[in-house]
Amino acid sequence: VGASDDAEQDYRSFRFTGPCALLMGRETTGITREEQAATSRMLRIPMQGSCDSLNLAVATSLILYEAFHQRRSGLDSGDPMPAA
Repeated sequence: VGASDDAEQDYRSFRFTGPCALLMGRETTGITREEQAATSRMLRIPMQGSCDSLNLAVATSLILYEAFHQRRSGLDSGDPMPAA
């Protein structure tokens, strides 16, 4: 799973089930097209207001927290993800 600001799927709507590797890009350039092609899904973190990006550590923390939260809450049990 990769992360990019131009991806269509919100990271909160992705089901983090089973084994998963997270590919985060460089702060200055993001991930390359080749890296994107190697992922099964691209996710984005929605931004509001005048902030148009997060640093790499914050962006990674948000996505990892969501994955942890889903697994801890039992959302990886095969039940459909609630609508966001």
